[in-house]
Amino acid sequence: MTPFTQYKLWMTERYGDALFRVPVQLATSCPHGRCAFCSENGAKAQQTQRQIDPIDQIEAAIRFSKRRYKAQKLMLYIQA
Repeated sequence: MTPFTQYKLWMTERYGDALFRVPVQLATSCPHGRCAFCSENGAKAQQTQRQIDPIDQIEAAIRFSKRRYKAQKLMLYIQA
């Protein structure tokens, strides 16, 4: 038994399967400003580095997750 609940285990118990994040980068800046510990790109997922339409980002991320991880359940994740 672990001293904390693992996120993947909690999601599996709650939703019956692991959920995979679908990252989307909106045309906004980080709500915290540029932190000293972040790079210029911040915490952006690699697949959201280019500024493209959010719908296109979501569709591409869904295709990637299904192909790479055989993901069945997905959740939208707004990337700062």
